[in-house]
Amino acid sequence: MLEIFQLTLRPNYFRVKTALPTDVDTAFRWHEQSKAFERLLPTWEDIEILSDEGITNGSRVALNIKLGPFNRYWRIRRLNYFESRQFSEHMEKGSFKHWRYRHVFRKGDDVTSVMKDSIDYMLPFGSTGFILGKKYVTNRLKSIFRYRHEVLKRDLEFYSDKRREKPLNILIAGGTGFIGKALIPFLASQGNKITVLSRQPELSSRHWQPSKGVIDIKPNDKFDVVINLAGENIQKNWTSISSDKIKSSRLQSITLLRETLLKLETPPEIIINASSAGYYGHLNGMAEEANPCGDTNYAKMCNELEEAWDPIQSATTRVIHLRMGAVLSPKGGLLKKLVPLFKYGLGTRLEKGKQPFSWVSINDLIWSIGHCLLEKDISGPVNCASAEPTTIGEFSDIYAQHAKHSAVFKCPTPLLRCTLNKTTKEMFFQGTHAHPKKLLGSGFYFSTPDLPSALDHVLGKFY
Repeated sequence: MLEIFQLTLRPNYFRVKTALPTDVDTAFRWHEQSKAFERLLPTWEDIEILSDEGITNGSRVALNIKLGPFNRYWRIRRLNYFESRQFSEHMEKGSFKHWRYRHVFRKGDDVTSVMKDSIDYMLPFGSTGFILGKKYVTNRLKSIFRYRHEVLKRDLEFYSDKRREKPLNILIAGGTGFIGKALIPFLASQGNKITVLSRQPELSSRHWQPSKGVIDIKPNDKFDVVINLAGENIQKNWTSISSDKIKSSRLQSITLLRETLLKLETPPEIIINASSAGYYGHLNGMAEEANPCGDTNYAKMCNELEEAWDPIQSATTRVIHLRMGAVLSPKGGLLKKLVPLFKYGLGTRLEKGKQPFSWVSINDLIWSIGHCLLEKDISGPVNCASAEPTTIGEFSDIYAQHAKHSAVFKCPTPLLRCTLNKTTKEMFFQGTHAHPKKLLGSGFYFSTPDLPSALDHVLGKFY
């Protein structure tokens, strides 16, 4: 339960209290983990962490916060650190005249705790800044803290799970995309060691170039888990990237990674491969993991890429193919394209928007990966999409309601068919509802099971 207090006697004071599902020591220890601060940044905020020294006394964190075309540098100093009790953050440089943020942890019952967050701040420009900015700041803080505490409570469930035996050594191929950037803070804040394999050496721990057969992994390297997110982005340029380029890029990556892992002295225990709900092609009803591959070109490509992992699957290595719906996050994919259109009144609805549409919010995707790491009986294909069916037309209408803008334009279906490449046309016009039978059957639950709650979560619920 999230309680928000706005004290009338202290107009520049904001306080939030929430119950956490773990004891005080566990909740506080999570905040000390690597990338815990980054993990709690809302998806809709454009914030770059330049450095983060931890939460002990004297440590600092430096941020670059972007608001529209403007960038603002923030430097925060951590003080008042008392283990399992509290720590605070004092702004040394930033947008406010004064900003102090205090985290206090208190015991609940035997297995729970209570966290109280309070912010004492002062807006710039005196009374003028207060009159013009007070409502905006208050509403923004409400939305931010609702998101932070929703994420924290679910992350703590994983952090305290008894199936979590040890920290894992995890290799992520393609960890610099928007899914990887969201996944890494979650895995790191769970206490795991993360190694990123990327084509961009300045952004990664290890470098590779699949097209040239170059990969920086040695036979004596040991990874408990390998997560493959690599390959040409299907949605990066819908009108020019060919199916062959998408397929060859991903197949090169998988082949090189698979052959390298087969040569390791100690093979990984788990391989999670990012696949797609497009595997099923077009069905009028629900598609479960046992359904066969569809007959579209995109479905056949998904099947071929999944089969490329078959040689490494064994009694000691379980391979999971995560068949994802469209991942909802303003950082990438479909929503990144829609947000500016609706913001400026250019929201578009498909003329015949009855195509099935499988989707999953970015955090439910991340938590499903965490669930697969803990649940040892899960292997093979796993549908990662909301169990609530929807269509492209319903999606555009619900998004318009959230954005408080109407989808004023209707895009004629023949026009869209002319502008999209073959692969993307199949995704739009021959979709299906991928039902997450394995996840639900193994005890996983979606924190945002319906589209309105998912959009509120990833885009912010403003008051």
